[in-house]
Amino acid sequence: MNKYFFLGQTISFGLIILGFFFVNEKQDNILQIVGWLFIVIGIVFIIIFFQRKQRLLWIYKNISPTSMQMKIEKIDDSDSTNYVAYLTRWDKNTSERWITKLYPPSCNVQVFLSNEIQVEVYVDPKNNNPAVIRTADGLLWVMAGSGSVQNFQKSQ
Repeated sequence: MNKYFFLGQTISFGLIILGFFFVNEKQDNILQIVGWLFIVIGIVFIIIFFQRKQRLLWIYKNISPTSMQMKIEKIDDSDSTNYVAYLTRWDKNTSERWITKLYPPSCNVQVFLSNEIQVEVYVDPKNNNPAVIRTADGLLWVMAGSGSVQNFQKSQ
């Protein structure tokens, strides 16, 4: 996750620097407006990326994990490779299932592609969705954003 955080921060700073080039251009008001827009967007992105990373780290450090079953699906597109985790939790009275999009993992996930295994999942108390998944090989980070986590079955 650190490399994606760093990439997001780099792009944000790039927007801010590009914005300052446009703001310093004294010839056209449109370029100055675009420059200020780039600066504001860059600052907003920096804040969002930083808050997301801090939130995930807080959840990992302060929330007790829940035991769940997980299987990962690797989706190869022409543009990129995406990973989706299928999580299932069975309790005495409840069965819950989630589909979660993952940041590309830094650990080897080949064993998770063919087998369903037991993992520890840190659930965000704010929205009751998985946020961090701890496996024997390392941590998997759930992507942020609308539709990245879907609770697709709930029964009691």
